[in-house]
Amino acid sequence: MTAETLTALFLMLALGVRHGLDPEHIAIVNSVTLRAVESERRWPTASGLWFALGHGFIITLVAIAFVGLLDIVRLPGWAMVLATWLPTLILLAVAVANLRELMRGSNDYRPASIKRRLLPRALGDSSSPLAILLIGVVFAPFVDPASQAAVWGYVAGTSASPGWVALLGVVLTLAMAVTCTLEAHAVVRLTRASATAAAARRRAVGWLIVGFSFLLVGYMCAESLLPAHGGWSLRLLLGAVVGLVLGGISVGVVALLQSTSTVRSAVAERGADPVDDAQSHGSPGVRAESCPSRRNEEAGTQRQPGR
Repeated sequence: MTAETLTALFLMLALGVRHGLDPEHIAIVNSVTLRAVESERRWPTASGLWFALGHGFIITLVAIAFVGLLDIVRLPGWAMVLATWLPTLILLAVAVANLRELMRGSNDYRPASIKRRLLPRALGDSSSPLAILLIGVVFAPFVDPASQAAVWGYVAGTSASPGWVALLGVVLTLAMAVTCTLEAHAVVRLTRASATAAAARRRAVGWLIVGFSFLLVGYMCAESLLPAHGGWSLRLLLGAVVGLVLGGISVGVVALLQSTSTVRSAVAERGADPVDDAQSHGSPGVRAESCPSRRNEEAGTQRQPGR
C-alpha cells in the first residue's frame, strides 16, 4: 500500500469523524436519539448509526457523480489549485468560528438544529430506523458543507476512479457512523445525568470539535506542502505541528478581539454617564457642583459658633 493510498484513507477517516462532530450534525443526532428514548425503542443508540448511513450514502453518491463529471469536463490548473486549498480554508474558518463560541465563557453551549424544522411532521416525529435513515438522506446536502466540500475538493484534486471514490466514501461513512453512534450513546447517558454534567460534556464535545479541526487542517496543509517528500509519518508529524501553531494563533487572536470588545463596551458605558462615573471615583469638582445645597449647609454650620 503506497503512501498516497494511506493518506487518502486517513483523510477520509478524519473527515468522517469531523463530519460527525459538526454542531448541526450533533443537534440532529441528539434530536432523533431523544425521540427514540421517549418512544422506548429497544436500541436508541442505533439512531446515530441509521442517520450516518443515510447521510454517507448521499455524500458518496455525489462524489462518484463528481468524478464522472470530471472525466467529461477538464478543470483548468487554477481550479485544481483552488479545489486543493479551498476545503482547508473552509475547515479553518469552521474551527475558528467554533473556537469563538466556546471562548465566550457561557456554559450554555447547546447546538441548535434549525434545519430540522424543514422536515415533514410525519418524518420528524418518527423514531423508526427507516425514518432516521431518510432524515440522514434529506439533510445530506445541507449539514456541514465544509466537510463535504473537503471531500469533493480532495476528489477533484486527484485522478480517482469511481471505484476508488466509492471505497473512500465507505471509509468516510464508517467513520461517521462510529462517531454518530458514540454521540447517541452519550445522549442516552445525558438523559440520566445532572444539568451541570450535561453542560460540561457539551463543552467538552465543542473543544473536541475545535481541536480535531485544527489538526485536520494542519495535516491537509502538510500534504499539500510535501506532496513528494517524506512518508506518511512525516506528514502526520508536520500536520500536528502546523495544527497546533494555527490553533495557538487563533486562540490568541480570538482572545485579543474579545478583550478589545470588552474594553470598548466598558468605555462606552462610562461615556454614557460621566457624572455617575466621576462620583464613583470621588471627583470633588463634580460633587461640589452637583451638591450646592450640601455646600451651603456646611458653610452655615461653620458660622454657628460665632453667634
